[in-house]
Amino acid sequence: MKDLKELSVKIDSLLESKEIKKYAYSISEIETQEFNMEDGEFNLLRTLFDNSLAVTSFVGEKQGIATGNDFTDEGLAATVSASVEAANSAEPDACKDIAKFEGEEVFNIGCLKPDREKFFERLVELQKDLKEKYPKIKLMMAVAKYSSSHQLYKNTNGTVFETNSGRYMVLLEFAGNDGEKTTSFNGAEIIVTELDKPFIEYDSLRVKLDESVAALNETSFEGKIEGKVILTPDALVQFISFLIMNYLSDNVVLEGTSLWLDKLGEKVADERISVVNDPYSKEVICDGMYTADGFKGETTPIIEKGVLKSFFLSLYAANKTGRKPAKIPGGNFIVANGDTPYADMVKSIKKGLIVGGFSGGMPSANGEFSGVAKNSFLVEDGEIKGAVTETMINGNLGAMFNNLVSISKETINSGEMIVPYYCVDGIVISGK
Repeated sequence: MKDLKELSVKIDSLLESKEIKKYAYSISEIETQEFNMEDGEFNLLRTLFDNSLAVTSFVGEKQGIATGNDFTDEGLAATVSASVEAANSAEPDACKDIAKFEGEEVFNIGCLKPDREKFFERLVELQKDLKEKYPKIKLMMAVAKYSSSHQLYKNTNGTVFETNSGRYMVLLEFAGNDGEKTTSFNGAEIIVTELDKPFIEYDSLRVKLDESVAALNETSFEGKIEGKVILTPDALVQFISFLIMNYLSDNVVLEGTSLWLDKLGEKVADERISVVNDPYSKEVICDGMYTADGFKGETTPIIEKGVLKSFFLSLYAANKTGRKPAKIPGGNFIVANGDTPYADMVKSIKKGLIVGGFSGGMPSANGEFSGVAKNSFLVEDGEIKGAVTETMINGNLGAMFNNLVSISKETINSGEMIVPYYCVDGIVISGK
């Protein structure tokens, strides 16, 4: 792997030779050691390398951005030249900028030295556990990786951030299988920095395996009702993402279409709802420690006890609208849990669904959504009756987060997020 500090000296020299006084760039190298397994057998061991360079140059109030992956002298020169050319041909815009001085810091994240032998032992153990504990699961594919990355960010305001990180990842694709009966494919991902317990014990995997086995018992949702659904952590993450895109992101704030545009500091959701982005949490593995604009990440409440605390704005959108930029480097969301056991949530439903995922387009500007409930189960009289297909759900995004019935005590830690189950009311469910 290249010495990123040596590359940094070369990039500085190239930009200065073109008389660029204001700039920022990010260099990264990722090395991935990967095992592949198909039909229960390990069949591939390979090492993959990925380089990337992003250079932002300013010529007066004109900004140009170029990316590349060639770290040779010629490749660096080409990326820098492309960035400068893009700046020269851009329209002036004083709102395009880089963060002021944020310091010099080195971040070390996760497991920087892999235990390959232990990793392989855990994978063999997982293979055995699946066969013994989940005989009705057919494993289609498994990809196991250890990825290490080295990143360097620098700008002309003096900020220098260097990051070293490492993590283990296991990605599985499987289906429920019982003789002639097979479910649709399901998948799970485990992301860890330690190998201190068997992979089968991680809830992020176990819950998905249980879903696939339960899906062998099929049923149908008859008719159309407006009622309660339980959103699994996977489904809840989807709807929180929709909420961010529809109400809090650059585009909807710049265009003025966000229904929460003037709601900062006001109640927008049920008072039991709190969502925080925390790159410093020891319970999750952070995506990064600084933003693309050059801000050091901060622990940022998004919604706190139902009150809107932050928008997701880049420096450009913040400058354009007179708001504050978000110092949120990644998707490390922690959603507060509640005091209701998941089993009691299920018992409380007369007729409704457990929704494992949502397949549909983005909600409209007013928050209306409609789509197919995926990996979902019918609940009647407080009992799970079976997996449903061809079942639609529709509702309103803003109303959903105000029509909260309960939040589970239990949470699922995906490695990057911690999320409970939500039971919400007012969702239209349409079956055959």
